[in-house]
Amino acid sequence: SWLKFYLAETFPLPFAQIHKNYIYDLDYISENGGWKAIVFPRGSGKTTIAQGVTLKYLLTGSTKYAVMIAARAEFARNLIKTFKSWLLHNDRLAADYPEVCAPIRHTRGIPQAMKTLTAFGESVFMEWTADRIVFPDAPLILSASKKNIPASASAIIDSDGITGAIRGRNYTLPNGTMLRPDLCIVDDPQTKESAKSLQQTDDRLSVIKADVAGLAGPAKDIRIIVPCTIIETNDLADQISDSTKSPDFIGER
Repeated sequence: SWLKFYLAETFPLPFAQIHKNYIYDLDYISENGGWKAIVFPRGSGKTTIAQGVTLKYLLTGSTKYAVMIAARAEFARNLIKTFKSWLLHNDRLAADYPEVCAPIRHTRGIPQAMKTLTAFGESVFMEWTADRIVFPDAPLILSASKKNIPASASAIIDSDGITGAIRGRNYTLPNGTMLRPDLCIVDDPQTKESAKSLQQTDDRLSVIKADVAGLAGPAKDIRIIVPCTIIETNDLADQISDSTKSPDFIGER
């Protein structure tokens, strides 16, 4: 599979059947749309697998703008660090996706260098912050070299905590096209403290079902995956994976 080949160091062991089913579900939602909440035990690899398949979707073009939401902003930034490490140091990715990895490696992951990087006399328009990665503007890189424009051109991975400013996310490309999120991974969106609070649980559920659901813009659908772990009875994970309480989500435990 893509994960086992390109991220072999991250996934050195064979996938169990629950992991294979999880990857299938992620791919199905990516291709067909929908909202799914999947409950896993803590430490079962659900977050890393979600990150890996998100990178695949961005590099292969099935996703243009992905958002990673976590319980806290600092957790979300740690998710972005993993993507940065893969793009900077993974030789297999660099070999097969040079339009993305070569400019990133050239700048050694230094944000200031990315702001001034040019290719064929044109700015590459990369962004590399604690919260966001904007892939190189591949059309500008490749147009002069007569190569096909890859699907990953100017893809975006964004992040925030679930209590942050979720609404209104968009990004305007150099050609004027405005992108809005088309995939959101809401990873373990509760803490031990919030799981014990009915008010915090209700607030976080409302963010997912209203703010996250509206990220794609009016009359557009966004794909939502919520990998989570139940901490307390009737907490966020318990409710969002229960079809009677969250009928818009396909719940699986």
